[in-house]
Amino acid sequence: MNLIQLDEMISYIEEHLQEPINYKKLSRIVGLPPYILQRIFHFIVGISITEYIRKRRLSKAYEQLKNNNNVTEIAFAYCYSSNSSFSRAFKKYFHVLPKEVKMQEEFIGYPKILFSMSILDTNYFRYQVTTMNSLVLYGKKCEINDENYISQIYQLYSHLETEGLLDVFKKDTWYGVTIEKEGKEYYFVGSTKHHPTLEILEVPKSKYITVNSPSDKQKDIVTTEIKLLNSYLPATEQIYFDSLNIYELEIYNNNRCTVALPIY
Repeated sequence: MNLIQLDEMISYIEEHLQEPINYKKLSRIVGLPPYILQRIFHFIVGISITEYIRKRRLSKAYEQLKNNNNVTEIAFAYCYSSNSSFSRAFKKYFHVLPKEVKMQEEFIGYPKILFSMSILDTNYFRYQVTTMNSLVLYGKKCEINDENYISQIYQLYSHLETEGLLDVFKKDTWYGVTIEKEGKEYYFVGSTKHHPTLEILEVPKSKYITVNSPSDKQKDIVTTEIKLLNSYLPATEQIYFDSLNIYELEIYNNNRCTVALPIY
């Protein structure tokens, strides 16, 4: 058994959430007897495979209930034998009844585990799906690469702080934007406040999935971005919009940061 096999097992579960899960098939994927697989999974993740499957089914049901009023249909789709048993389980985890989901401002999801990246969250995450209007930002950027991007971003912030620009940005909502251009990647920091000496970045209107970072510290923001792209987003029915003209955003306001990924 290795981490890739465990990820394959999770993918099998994801593909079969709307039908009874074959535990013998799971065992064959990882090459372990069922009882040993169950013990190892619980040891690594902290919950049983059965509990993980239950939470993933309810998570998918929550998302579908945002657009579908037929509770009974969704209950049977995710292997519940009755509307009442589904509603009891749903309220236990989300503290609302299925029929009340449409009244909630946020979505609540249970993340998809990714063993190979050590993303083993066992807590629900909150997210929103929203369309943001186009923006014209004024700021500065730096080139970044995979090996040193955190230190390169720190250097940009240090430079902006020395020039007094960071304080100017922080007077209102400000943005960190990841840009790909001509085969290179850049990180842009700026706000909508007009400044004649700064670079201009036009951000087109687009649809986004957004998650709040625990803090506005770069380490927490990067961790949130990694989880959102690799675990949270794949746990939903939203699809990442990979386009050179649509940007990933960090939205800062009152010492808080919201991470936004483009979707369609």
